[in-house]
Amino acid sequence: MTFTSYAQNFEDVMLWRAFSNISDGFYIDVGANHPDIDSVTKAFYDKGWSGINIEPVDKEFELLREGRVRDLNLNVAVGSEPGSMQIFTFPGTGLSTFDSDNAQANVAAGHQMLERNIEVLTLVDIFNRYVSRTVDFLKIDVEGWEKNVLLGADFKTFRPKIVLIESTIPGSQQSNHESWEWMLVDADYKFVWFDGLNRFYIANEYFGDLSRNFITPPNIFDGFISHAFAEAGKSEEIWLRAEWTAAITKIEAIQAECKALSAERNWLQSEWKGSQVQMEALRFDRDSITADRDWLRSEWEASVAKIETIQSEYHAERNWLRTEWAASVAQIEAIQSEFHSERNWLRSEWDAALVQKTAIEVERDGLIIERNALSAQIDSALQQKNAVENERDALKAERDEMQKLSAIYHSRVEAHYQMVKRSFGWKMAWPLRLLRIDPHLKRPTMPERGSV
Repeated sequence: MTFTSYAQNFEDVMLWRAFSNISDGFYIDVGANHPDIDSVTKAFYDKGWSGINIEPVDKEFELLREGRVRDLNLNVAVGSEPGSMQIFTFPGTGLSTFDSDNAQANVAAGHQMLERNIEVLTLVDIFNRYVSRTVDFLKIDVEGWEKNVLLGADFKTFRPKIVLIESTIPGSQQSNHESWEWMLVDADYKFVWFDGLNRFYIANEYFGDLSRNFITPPNIFDGFISHAFAEAGKSEEIWLRAEWTAAITKIEAIQAECKALSAERNWLQSEWKGSQVQMEALRFDRDSITADRDWLRSEWEASVAKIETIQSEYHAERNWLRTEWAASVAQIEAIQSEFHSERNWLRSEWDAALVQKTAIEVERDGLIIERNALSAQIDSALQQKNAVENERDALKAERDEMQKLSAIYHSRVEAHYQMVKRSFGWKMAWPLRLLRIDPHLKRPTMPERGSV
């Protein structure tokens, strides 16, 4: 089973090597800070362990009280003597300290500092009040206050199996263990491992069993995963689930679109059927229009005949008018030659004749206008005639095309019929065709032997 490491420097991986066979162990965490982030004890708590978390900063203590309900959480400081003292806190940084020099260095680095008084207990007080069992490991991370914590301990009486202590000056790689390590050595603890940040010590009575777990640094064979990577995996899993949900939603949308397209296809099929009905109606209308066209053609031919009759009557009347005009002119000339002596009378008669001539000319002009109108009607009739002839030619071409198609169809049917007659089934069924009562059909004959 994969071990999830929460510690900032994989301290919990090294400890888990030593204590993986213990299911209900006990720890003490001095300077616990956050219940999860960079916590050395979180992985053990998740494995069923319990212990004591000591955190003097109020905000982090409240988080511990909420997140570690199985543990004992103490909002106190640990020192060399019981009482109270001033603590320098830097909220949200994990740099809170009792050392004024470290506090000023943090202020110089730009961190906001808060000061308050807090109760101080010694490790002896804590062991006497709250510990009634073996402590598997004691972790101390107090930002330069390690010596004071150790001065308040009694490792001859209370013996955690492993003690790990942050052993560098806060924010640097410079070691500071020389000032306090002698207290552990004098209490029969042996140094076993330095991970670059913490020093690990094992009680002499457990050294033989536990020291072999501190030969190599955390590696692939420890089978662990960093909590940060685990959270990233969870984020990726959430993202993949969201993508999967989106894909399912997209599939459902596609299925809905398919249903819509199917409905549209059914609608189009119904529309196509309606169009077929409409096409039949249009064919019927076409036949009706063709019949109307034939009737109009006959009416047009009758109109043309009537126009021709009118034209012949017009020509006859025009010839008659010309004859009359010639007769009038001859008569006038005869009157002029006969009654020349009677000039005054003839003048009056001549004036009358001029008036009559003017009237005749007016009438002639009217006849010319009428002639021009008739000529325009004749031209229109000729245009109609040409249009009808063009339509007749188009219908004739259509009729020829239909005849060609009909001939092709009949030839294909005849070819298919001949092929059927040559087939084996046709030859075998000829006796059955003799039984048909169909007088207008020719009686089939028996196929010749050897014919195909």
